Amino acid sequence: TGVSIIDSYDWNYLSQQALAVKSTNDILVVGGGIVGLTVISFLVDRYPDKRFTLAVREERLFPVFLKINVEEKIMDWLLDRKVTVRMNTTVSRGKGRSFLLYPEYRKIRVDHVFY
Repeated sequence: TGVSIIDSYDWNYLSQQALAVKSTNDILVVGGGIVGLTVISFLVDRYPDKRFTLAVREERLFPVFLKINVEEKIMDWLLDRKVTVRMNTTVSRGKGRSFLLYPEYRKIRVDHVFY
C-alpha cells in the first residue's frame, strides 16, 4: 500500500480552509518564507479577484535562501497581482475580523488569515 502524507484530520482541515477562502474577499497571509509564499501564490493564482495582504516580519522575502534578483521577481509577481505586501511587519489579532500590523499600528479587516 502507498504511504499517505495527509491523514484524515489534515484533509478535513484543508477542505475547510478551501471552502472558507471561496466565501471570503480579504485574505491575510502571515510570513514571507517558503510556506507563506507558497500559500499566497497558490491562492492568488486561483482567486485573482480577492484582496490579499502578505505580512512579512523580515526586511526581505525568504531571507535565508533567495538572492536579491529572485526576491525582486517574486515581489514583482506579487505586486502585479495587486497583493499588498507589508515588510518588517508583525501581526496581532484585534477584535472580530481585525488585525493590527506593527510597527505601523495599522488596523486591517480580513475575512480569513493563514499563519
